[in-house]
Amino acid sequence: RLVRSFGGGGDSGLRACGDDASLPLLAPYGCAFAAAEAGSACGGSERRRSAGAREPLLYVVDSGRHRVVAYSADGRPRFAFGRRGSGAGCLHDPRGVAVHGGTVWVADMCNHRVALFTAEGAPAGAFGRHGSGPGRMQYPAGVAVSRSLLLVSEYVGGRLHVLSLRGDALQLLTPPPAAAPPG
Repeated sequence: RLVRSFGGGGDSGLRACGDDASLPLLAPYGCAFAAAEAGSACGGSERRRSAGAREPLLYVVDSGRHRVVAYSADGRPRFAFGRRGSGAGCLHDPRGVAVHGGTVWVADMCNHRVALFTAEGAPAGAFGRHGSGPGRMQYPAGVAVSRSLLLVSEYVGGRLHVLSLRGDALQLLTPPPAAAPPG
């Protein structure tokens, strides 16, 4: 059952389903998001100060504006971070986002890297560069944290990078060759 809508109305926003709004979220059009608890937001042109302790936040990739938007549990935008570019704190067509232990990892597709931010949106580094070897990425599109490992999938090539949470390359999984069509 629909519990809460985030963002635009109708079919254009995120929808929380289930008995608890922290349970499954549906996102149309391949939008990437991650939920986590974060401390209060620090100041800035697009950030609002948060009074009090930690609040649950939903991080949503806004690829067209080259940023990530953090929403409160009631669906209000709290702050945004990132801008178009390739320097610290910049993103170019971000596609995936993961949150773990106060760090936000963003698949920064056209910069061929993973950008790191604090839960409050401050730049915290980046790793990866364009290429085909371990730690080199071709349009990273998805990012996830599992069992203290960072998993990064590519839009081009279909590879899966298995990295430490610091970005050290541990394994590179490649898909098998496509089977010849029958006939």
